[in-house]
Amino acid sequence: MTDVEKRWNDPLAIRSASFYVLGVIAAALLVMGAIVLWAGLTRDQCAPDSEFVCNGTQRVLLALLPAAVLLIGTITGFIRTYLVWRAGGRWPIWQAAGWALMVSTLLYITLSAGMLGSAS
Repeated sequence: MTDVEKRWNDPLAIRSASFYVLGVIAAALLVMGAIVLWAGLTRDQCAPDSEFVCNGTQRVLLALLPAAVLLIGTITGFIRTYLVWRAGGRWPIWQAAGWALMVSTLLYITLSAGMLGSAS
């Protein structure tokens, strides 16, 4: 099987991949917002000088659940890349979407890793 030409001039595929990336990021932000809202509702159980998310369970969920949403979106984006490649389509567009989500996943995991160390 030969490689397809790597052209990026498919507006429908670019739009579809862009909406997919934005949708996955929006879903991760919604999950993160729900956890932060839950933490805000239970704020009265925290010490007055503690951080906003003081419960250990909330910290773990805030670190892991949005990262899981982003990771699932990344894997699904790369699966879509493979399926478009098999069909002979413009697969680099979906590969770029997968890489954008992977960078977002790794960035979120890196920034939230500090919460796991202090989740006692």
